[in-house]
Amino acid sequence: MSSKNILVISSACHTSINRSVYKKMYSMGHNVTIIIPQKTKFNNVFRSPDPIEPDDPPIIFLKTIFSFNPRLQLYNGLIQKLILTKPEIVLLDLDPLCLQAFILGILCKINKIKFFAISCENIPINFLESVKRRGLFSTPALLVKLFLKLTNKKLLTGVFTINNEGTEIYKDFGFNNVIKIPLGFDSKHFKIDPALRKNIKLQYDFKGITIAYFGRFVYEKGIHILINLLSALKEFEWILVMDEFKDYKTNYITDIKSSINSNSLQSRVKFINPNHKEIGPFINAIDKVIVPSLSTNTWVKQYGRIIPEALACGKLIIASNSGAIPMLFNNHGILFKEGDTNGLTKILKNIFINNKFISNFNEFDLSDYAYKKLSI
Repeated sequence: MSSKNILVISSACHTSINRSVYKKMYSMGHNVTIIIPQKTKFNNVFRSPDPIEPDDPPIIFLKTIFSFNPRLQLYNGLIQKLILTKPEIVLLDLDPLCLQAFILGILCKINKIKFFAISCENIPINFLESVKRRGLFSTPALLVKLFLKLTNKKLLTGVFTINNEGTEIYKDFGFNNVIKIPLGFDSKHFKIDPALRKNIKLQYDFKGITIAYFGRFVYEKGIHILINLLSALKEFEWILVMDEFKDYKTNYITDIKSSINSNSLQSRVKFINPNHKEIGPFINAIDKVIVPSLSTNTWVKQYGRIIPEALACGKLIIASNSGAIPMLFNNHGILFKEGDTNGLTKILKNIFINNKFISNFNEFDLSDYAYKKLSI
């Protein structure tokens, strides 16, 4: 296979573990350069990217403007970097219905560069449906999306999607070469490891059945549902492990911590603070992962990185049927209807009382499925 000169523009690569697929391409002999924003917004806080690592491809950090909206965000100096690197392929890790894709697409078309984008989208862009979901105030944004749909489909060589809904959306839009791919996970960090499991359980005093929520603290993740129903299951011996997110402060995080206190769950909830590369040992140490996501008028679960990562560690996942989760599971986990507290309570009771469901899922089968179908 001949090597390619590839320019990647990715805000996701702010987190070093998300560079793994590009490290792989780089190690295969491709000339990969990654452009990352100097600051990326997480939960209303702008943060600097993870440091460059020895095995990273060359990385360029650029300032961005209009960073309040990903569809409008532009990289300052990107055109000059495109001219200097002279890529054969440009990969924009951002939905193709954005202003940056429009500008890049024109430049790539003029210079005969193949131009691809990665889309996480899974909500159809339809005028009546959009107004119904978001109200009339969404009309200007929708008109921009419709304009970009008409222009950008002529500029892109192809679109990589991460879920079934997005695949159908962009095929229906008339985009060329629409291909579904897994976001993947790094096998160095996510795998079955009994020694790590034992060490973390001892270090953090995980007793009884240990369940965990890994992810952001926002309403659509449904954490309040999990806390409320666990408060009614205190007669069972369980521990809930969650990321502390001490670097972020939002009203929702405050509400969750207040709920933990008011329901006298302080001794049952263990807060941890690992970075993404350090989560693997904690996944190994817990027994079950809970993903109680909720759909809203503006958001439906697009993927869920924790699902392939936890499956790779051989963990049983209990998740709502929001968005792409059933697609990722493919019958390798336990689903409940999103928002159905009775359904989730019943599942947890069955697990707490007699470990029901456990015999149906072998950890090595779960890990094998993740490696074969969901890895990079």
